[in-house]
Amino acid sequence: RNTLTVSEYLSEWLHGIEIRGDLAESTVETYRLGVQVFSPKFEKVLLPQLTRRMVQRAVDEVTETAINPRSKRPYKPATIKGRFGAFRVALTDAVKLDLIDHSPASLIRLPRIQDQARDVLTEREVISLLNTTQGTRWHAFWAMLLTTGMRTGEARALRWSDLNGSEVRIRRNLRYRSRQNYTFRETKGKRGRVVSLPPETMTALVQHKA
Repeated sequence: RNTLTVSEYLSEWLHGIEIRGDLAESTVETYRLGVQVFSPKFEKVLLPQLTRRMVQRAVDEVTETAINPRSKRPYKPATIKGRFGAFRVALTDAVKLDLIDHSPASLIRLPRIQDQARDVLTEREVISLLNTTQGTRWHAFWAMLLTTGMRTGEARALRWSDLNGSEVRIRRNLRYRSRQNYTFRETKGKRGRVVSLPPETMTALVQHKA
C-alpha cells in the first residue's frame, strides 16, 4: 500500500530530477520553486488520497493569500501558472510510476493572465538608437538585440566561439541581479538554437572586436 504523503513524494521526485541531470538548470529551478509553493499544502495528505478538489483549493489559496518570497508581493497569475506546471508534471510522473491511477492536477482552474500592452520601438526609433550608439562599446549589443529579436540575457551570455560565419548559436542565458550576483544557465535544448545575423549586425561585431 502506498503510504507516501504528497509532500514526501514531491521531495523524492525533485531529488530524482536533480541527480538525473538531464534537464536544463532553469527547468530544475522552476520545479524547485513549484515544490516550494505546493508541498506545504499537502504535508498530511497521502498521495493516493489527493483529490482534484484539494488541488483546486490549494491553487485558490496561493492565488488569494500567498506571498512570493522573492518579491514580497502576491504571486502574479503567470508565476502561479509556472509553479503549478511543475506540480502537474510531478503528478503526471506519479501516474507513470503507478503510484496513483490518474492525475488530480488536470482540469484545474488557474488565475487568468491579463494581456498587457507592450511598448514597441518604431522603425524611426530603432534607427535613432543605432545611430546614437554608433562608436560606443554598446553598439554591437544593441544591433544584435534589434535585428535578431534575441533576449537580453542571451546576448549578454554570447562568446566569440558561438559565432560561425554569419550565424550565432545561442547556448546559454545570463541571469543578472547585480555586479556580484549573476549566473549562466544553459538553454533548454542541449545544442541551443541558431540565429542568422544580417550584414549590418556582422559589421557591428567586426568593428566591436577590432
